[in-house]
Amino acid sequence: MFKNRNNFIITIDGPSSSGKGSLAREIAKFFNFKYLDTGKLYRIIATKFINNNLHITPNLSIDLNTKQKIFTLLEDNNNSSHYNNEHIGKIASILATNKIIRSALLPIQREFAYSSSNGAVLDGRDTSSVICPDANVKIFITAYASIRAKRRFKELQSSTKEMYKSVLHHLLQRDIRDYHRSIAPLKCVENALYLNTSHMSKELVFLETIKKIKTFL
Repeated sequence: MFKNRNNFIITIDGPSSSGKGSLAREIAKFFNFKYLDTGKLYRIIATKFINNNLHITPNLSIDLNTKQKIFTLLEDNNNSSHYNNEHIGKIASILATNKIIRSALLPIQREFAYSSSNGAVLDGRDTSSVICPDANVKIFITAYASIRAKRRFKELQSSTKEMYKSVLHHLLQRDIRDYHRSIAPLKCVENALYLNTSHMSKELVFLETIKKIKTFL
């Protein structure tokens, strides 16, 4: 891919609410690497679709303008909870199955990873299999659907059983789209570190992952 690169790349993939985002941010902070949430790119585009009343069609095309604009949007909204609502997530998941959008975002994601002088951490659903197949460390993080739904339910700060059932339903629907889409489906690549965090604390997950990464440095 980029045989002459000197930077260190870590990729973290996993299903919705598996904890990949918080883990990726902590790892990037620990090693002072740049961090990219690839899923947020799709959420940004999903927001544009919603705000502009656009419809997803087979002949969909999208003007990403410049890659700088994408990264500016990421930086400006890095800590915004606006992109985390269920509706935007659903649209983003559908957009992620679109070949045109994926093809447009792929070079932007790769340039971010391979041009980061020190190192980069990317999380998403195809960072190990498609975006950076030659990453130094590949991680796949998951948890039982019921556990992930409870985590998401807690994030939404809701307390009704009906809401939990709705969260679980949407999560399972998203899992189906992610694992079975024809383009870049979510999967654990052969040489990835596999972590089921259903019964692990965030602290333990972080420590186990750092220990693994250090063996590659």
